[in-house]
Amino acid sequence: MMTQYVVVSDAHGDAAILNRIRQAYQGRVDQLFYLGDAELKSTDPSLQAYQVVAGNMDTDPAFPKERVYQDPTARLYLSHGHLYHSQRDPLALLLAGKEQHADIILTGHTHRLGVELVDCCLMLNPGSIALPRGPYANIGGIYAILTVTANTFGVAFYNRQLEKVPTLSVQIARPKN
Repeated sequence: MMTQYVVVSDAHGDAAILNRIRQAYQGRVDQLFYLGDAELKSTDPSLQAYQVVAGNMDTDPAFPKERVYQDPTARLYLSHGHLYHSQRDPLALLLAGKEQHADIILTGHTHRLGVELVDCCLMLNPGSIALPRGPYANIGGIYAILTVTANTFGVAFYNRQLEKVPTLSVQIARPKN
């Protein structure tokens, strides 16, 4: 069994890109996740297909601060990351995810893409679709597609033109629990 997720964060008001991504992938992947800092209302049509968590720039109280998503292949913990000061030290975020028995922790906030396996948990930050930072900022906005099987976590990063960035893909062996 395989599942695929689109993971987007930090659009900072850019509803148009959220709509483009939704239109491209809705019905083609198992779930779309949005990890905060939309700066839009929870009722905004551009967010309707996404499982959303609140970021530090989101003021609508209808957005949950965190979310757990379970499907047959994995248990995912979603948090923007700001409540755990993930930019300075991801340990608190890792512990929060492990407390929820997560296989995968999805986070945003830093605007820097990242993916690593830590203590049997995949930690994925898709970067920012609007205001990227770090060594890949020149791409001009980025999101991720996460593919999960019984044996692997696959992560591929895509640009704002919905094109795969060839040098930014990784397959990670999934730990056996």
